[in-house]
Amino acid sequence: MLAPSSEASSRRLKLITVFGSAAVALLLVLFVGLTLWTERRDNLRAAENLALSQLQSFTHAIGLTLAGVETVLDVAATRVSAAGPDDPTLALYLRNLSRRMDSLRAVLVIDAGGRIVADSRDRGLATNYDASSREYFRMPRAGRVGQIHIGRPVLSFLDGQWALPISKAVRDANGRLLAVVVASISPGRLAEGVPSSAIDEGRRALLARTDGALLMRLPGNGFWPRTSLAETPLFTDKLLGAGLGAFETDSLFDDGHRLVAYRTLEGFPLVAAVGLSREFVQRGFQSHLIGFAVLLAFALAVLGVATVLQLRSVSAMGRRNRELAQAYRLAHGANRAKSQFLARMSHDLRTPLNAIAGFSELMTLGILGPLPERYRQYAEHIRSSSLHLHSLVQDLLDLSRAESGRLQLNDEEVAQVGKLVEDCVQLVEGAARDRSIRLVNRLPAETPQVRCDPIRIKQILINLLTNAVDYLPVGGRVTIDLDRPRSGGLRLVIQDDGPGIPDEVVAAAQGDDEQLDPLVASKSQGSGLGLSIAFTLARLHGGALVIDSAPDRGTRALLELPATRLLAEQGPEPDRLSASA
Repeated sequence: MLAPSSEASSRRLKLITVFGSAAVALLLVLFVGLTLWTERRDNLRAAENLALSQLQSFTHAIGLTLAGVETVLDVAATRVSAAGPDDPTLALYLRNLSRRMDSLRAVLVIDAGGRIVADSRDRGLATNYDASSREYFRMPRAGRVGQIHIGRPVLSFLDGQWALPISKAVRDANGRLLAVVVASISPGRLAEGVPSSAIDEGRRALLARTDGALLMRLPGNGFWPRTSLAETPLFTDKLLGAGLGAFETDSLFDDGHRLVAYRTLEGFPLVAAVGLSREFVQRGFQSHLIGFAVLLAFALAVLGVATVLQLRSVSAMGRRNRELAQAYRLAHGANRAKSQFLARMSHDLRTPLNAIAGFSELMTLGILGPLPERYRQYAEHIRSSSLHLHSLVQDLLDLSRAESGRLQLNDEEVAQVGKLVEDCVQLVEGAARDRSIRLVNRLPAETPQVRCDPIRIKQILINLLTNAVDYLPVGGRVTIDLDRPRSGGLRLVIQDDGPGIPDEVVAAAQGDDEQLDPLVASKSQGSGLGLSIAFTLARLHGGALVIDSAPDRGTRALLELPATRLLAEQGPEPDRLSASA
């Protein structure tokens, strides 16, 4: 396998770092933006609710005042209808009537010709005044029966004060105009019931007719020169869709951008609006905006510093990677040379070893004639030594294939676990008998079937059994058990009562091809490679080989195969530990 390009990896990491930092920065900006948008939306909703609440108080106070004025007009109209506009006691009656409502400036009666015939004020200030040209006379005269008319504010010719006239026509049974009753009220007095806290801190309120004629505004003197709102968005757009709502505009109050809540007054041709200034609406949001902006700037600064440090680290890592890549190439070349040497050596050695083993076996059997006993023993030693050397060469070749990843399993076969163990026991039984070592096979009569490479499983078991037999003192004992853990799978346990193996030797067998223990290996004339191969073959089967051993307490080897290798599950059995000798 070729070493990856350190330059490409370094560039890729730098790109990942830059794009990752940009993505994080974008996410931070989006998060802060979304949070601020949500905050502004909630702030705007709260401001709309506040404006609508204040609008409710405003319109409620106006409605009460207008209802009182309408009652006064109805009472006065009833008196005029009954006694006529020329009743000499009418002025006194109007004076007593107006005293019931403090916000009234005056109550007037205008005859059909437009002349004021009765005035509620002392001395009848407006009596005999010609009001035929005034809107508050002309509109009721031309309007529907029973309808009140709210006129534009007018500047009183008597006291120079602005007055809001509210009038109603009085007709006889035939519909002929008898008179017009007018109630005059100061525009500012319409909202006397509005709490002072409702219109302050940059808040504004106004009242207009549905045709856009402005009647009143607060705070102030109740009126200002702009007398029509007909061209503002409130009348050209909003009122066309709904009689209640809120929107933002900078053209209604003429003093800056405001959030405006509006509604029409039920029973009256009027529109009321309350406006909150941008500063008032956003005063809570502004503090959050500044806080989030500072937090975002700090986070982006930290991210920028972290990105620079990461890029420097990637550059340093790139240099180390180049050095490691050079070392990897050297190691890979050496490993390839070793593999080639082992493959060539195994081929060169196995051919003459096969010939030596074959000819020595012919000599031992005396095919061409009997040999003297001493020569026959020499031939037997030659044969056993050649077979041992052949096994050593095969172990080296297997280990080389395992390291290079070329060792593959032929694991499509199905084998009986008991049969595999029995075959391996028979192979080592002779050597065990020669040394008076007992092999105890405690597997049940019925054992599971597994999908495996039978040759490689036997290789593992033979290595474990051979090691146990070779290392045990004369008269020792080796037991073979089968465990079925609750987690599934299968576990073969081989235990002996020999001298044991140190932990460091077991660790070395799992990591490299060094001989396990030179003293023990020289005693048994083993290579020490079999245990390393056994670990590799167990992993290739998806299982594991576990060695539990220590000096002077024996060795317990556990070969575990996963549940996926079992073909016929017979139900899990309780865990049971292998019995020690």
